[in-house]
Amino acid sequence: MILRRKVFGEQHPNVARDYNNLGLAWDNKGEYDRAIEYYSQSLVILQKRLGDNHPNTKMVKKNLRNVRKQQAANQ
Repeated sequence: MILRRKVFGEQHPNVARDYNNLGLAWDNKGEYDRAIEYYSQSLVILQKRLGDNHPNTKMVKKNLRNVRKQQAANQ
């Protein structure tokens, strides 16, 4: 991810994909706060670069909604 950020820049969709993948990893471990942090970073990039209607943006929005539901159910 560090290399990708250096090569493509912080606001590239590939970097957003990396953030989403980190969110998935933390989500799977039950670390919902960390998952939300990474999903949110991914979402900001994708909304700026690809727009709200792009499939990747919609996927990250769904991931974020799901992790928030999981977090609420476990509190």
